[in-house]
Amino acid sequence: MLKFNLKRPRPLEWHEIMRDQVNVTALWMDLYENQLKNKSLTFIGDSLMMEVYAAMMLTLVRGGANCHGKRCENGFTSYRPYKSHISEDYEKLLVESDIVVINFGLHYNDPQLYDKEMKEGIPHLVELIERHNKTVLWIDSFIPHFPVPDGSYVNYKQLNHVQATCTPNTEINDWRNAIADKHIEPFSSKIKRVLIRDIAASRHDTHNGILTHFSANNLDCVHHCMQPCYLFVI
Repeated sequence: MLKFNLKRPRPLEWHEIMRDQVNVTALWMDLYENQLKNKSLTFIGDSLMMEVYAAMMLTLVRGGANCHGKRCENGFTSYRPYKSHISEDYEKLLVESDIVVINFGLHYNDPQLYDKEMKEGIPHLVELIERHNKTVLWIDSFIPHFPVPDGSYVNYKQLNHVQATCTPNTEINDWRNAIADKHIEPFSSKIKRVLIRDIAASRHDTHNGILTHFSANNLDCVHHCMQPCYLFVI
């Protein structure tokens, strides 16, 4: 049984997703059996990394992998330490991992600040990659779509958490990924890009907007609305 450190139990609905007639579970099991044996994989980033990590682990367990907590029987281990800003120190996490999946973006609400920290942070990340000879994948951010013009939770909070409905997800507010793309592209040979928008199943059309960990009375218009596999909160 796979256990996650969650503040409250969450019922899950299992969806088997096919991509171009290819079974996602079969693809992950092939990676697990042939490329991830005795490897360590770390997801560094904010709460969205928990969704990606959980979806991967549930996929492996569903496919037959014998995993207990963070360790699987073939020596594969995975971790999901929480970091919210690229300016934080994460070198030790990178050094101790064979493969790192990383993202910083959701906790930035000022485009100028995010641009500044990415401009400084990405060259530093590349320096760490070269120094320690590591494989690093950057996964893009989900797009907040709270019922305010810029879709942000910060501005929605100014409304005293008025109960409303999440707005449709659009590219209008996708400034975080635009900034990230600008700073990562010059180092594309060092940092591999994983576009969640291309490999994920969008659930914005059925987003119930219930927030499960900030407050029971608030909307959640960013988590659980797009998933890389088939982990959905009911």
